[in-house]
Amino acid sequence: MSSNWTLNYGLRYEYFGPYTEKNNRLVNLTHDAGFSKASIAPVMPGASGYPRSLVNPDYAMYAPRFGFAWKPKFTKDTVVRGGYGINYNTGQYAVFAKSLSHQPPFSVTQTNTFPTYNTTTLPTSPPAATGCMTTQSQYTYTDQQGQTVIRPATTANLTLGKTVSTNGFGCATQDSILNNYAVDKNYRLGMVQVYNMNIQRTLPLQIVFNVGYNGSFGRNLDVVGSPNATPAGVSTPGIQAFDYEESAASSRSNQLVLSAQKRQQKGIALGLTYTYSHSIDNASGVGGAVGSPVQNLFNLAAEEGNSSFDQRHNLSGNWLLELPFGPNRAYFNKGGFLSHALDGFNFSGNFVFATGGYLTPQYSGNQAEASSGNTYQQRPNRNYAVSTKGPGKVGQFFNTAAFSAPVVNGVTQYGTAAPGSIEGPGTVSVNASLSRTIQLGATSSFEARVTANNFFNTVQYSGINTVENSATFGEVTSAAAMRSLLVQARYRF
Repeated sequence: MSSNWTLNYGLRYEYFGPYTEKNNRLVNLTHDAGFSKASIAPVMPGASGYPRSLVNPDYAMYAPRFGFAWKPKFTKDTVVRGGYGINYNTGQYAVFAKSLSHQPPFSVTQTNTFPTYNTTTLPTSPPAATGCMTTQSQYTYTDQQGQTVIRPATTANLTLGKTVSTNGFGCATQDSILNNYAVDKNYRLGMVQVYNMNIQRTLPLQIVFNVGYNGSFGRNLDVVGSPNATPAGVSTPGIQAFDYEESAASSRSNQLVLSAQKRQQKGIALGLTYTYSHSIDNASGVGGAVGSPVQNLFNLAAEEGNSSFDQRHNLSGNWLLELPFGPNRAYFNKGGFLSHALDGFNFSGNFVFATGGYLTPQYSGNQAEASSGNTYQQRPNRNYAVSTKGPGKVGQFFNTAAFSAPVVNGVTQYGTAAPGSIEGPGTVSVNASLSRTIQLGATSSFEARVTANNFFNTVQYSGINTVENSATFGEVTSAAAMRSLLVQARYRF
């Protein structure tokens, strides 16, 4: 635009169609807004209102770009830069197309559930009934009073009702729909808006200082949940518990970044960056990496919490120091043994001091999850009057009293704890290298290097048990690697 203004702008349009299958062997599920039993049915390519891919294509992937650089004339050595852009996640079509191709009637799917039944006194003459095989030695049926009855699985008992099919675990079912996966017909590819602003200034001693803001906002992010699975079991009889993927989640992230870089001068180069950030989302995965199913697909507001990659404080840096010994250096430059023995040494390294990422508390492996086929991830209840901060010890890293089992009057309910409500272990990492290069001629040299990872051998926790109904809840379960040394030698010619 002028000697001190530069603008970058443009518009990108992208189209990436959903996958189809050569022989039309994709299967989805139809449904209404409430996933009522009457509305749920398998659908295949060729069905009215559905394309061959069973997912309507997304034609709205417009991606504008804008960036600028401005050097104010009223101040010296200062540059202001900023930008904005939109990006789309086009890879998710391939992910769920694979799942749609592995559904009945072209594949056999199965969701094992924990049987739920009440026992009663066995009648002397069992009436005709229908039921299912709960184990290899028991047969379950419903009597005329509507009570569930369990009898030994003898041949006579098995002929009391109609033929049933077993699912291999727990109570056999006569589900009419056995699909275990479906995707929203109007699925839209995830979109993220990114924006930034940076002010850079060159200071004395060739130090470049930068203060910047980075932000992002994502929508139509992937989220997976089970519409017919609750803590009480499958909510829609006759339909197997299934995972349902839709693009209904969102995320937002903000970062303040301060950095100072000293360009190499007289054998010294230094860099330092501090980042203060916060990221929140209600998505089970970001960028196509779909994670565990959400607890309640119909209450995504309860899924909002700190992102799994959120890290509030991060201080990192690096250094390079050419030791000032030898010819053409500050010390021992007159020749002799020490001048040649100390020549060509470099000392370099990097460090990271950061707070921990955020972990999600779980109430896992319980009967409620098993009754629903483990198609969602149960969380415990949260006592918000109690801080989650703990002593940070091996036996108790965080305050376990802030969480409790999500059970009321013996009935498991959805937990009130938010995802990402436990701050994990921080990072203290220092790595250093000492190297020496010896010139062996005009075109050849020999380099030897020793690198120490975790230079100070700092104990670094890496795993924390966050399962509330575990005997080791709140305990440290693993540690990062101890100090290691790597010795390298290289001959260049």
